[in-house]
Order: sequence, then C-alpha cells, then structure tokens
Amino acid sequence: MKPDAQDRLTTNIAGAMKDVSDDIRKVQIDHFTKADPAYGAAVAGKPLSVARAS
Repeated sequence: MKPDAQDRLTTNIAGAMKDVSDDIRKVQIDHFTKADPAYGAAVAGKPLSVARAS
C-alpha cells in the first residue's frame, strides 16, 4: 500500500474510534500491532479527533 493510502487508512480508523471506550481502543490497537507493528503504531499515533477523510 502506498504511504498516502496508509495515512488515509490510519486516519479513518483513528477517527472512527473517537467514540469508542479506552478499553476497546486498546484492544483494537493491540490487534493492529500484532498484525503489523508499524500499522499499530500509526493508528495509535493519530489523534482521535481527526476528521475522517472522504
């Protein structure tokens, strides 16, 4: 996946998790990190209040 597509994906995921409880968010980020550490770190590093990309 190209870097710009990766950024849009992680931005959308972080934006979608803004209303999710901290416990669920942590579990999801743990799953992402197990699949790919860079992917998990990218999602975890995004602010939860980001606007979803169109």
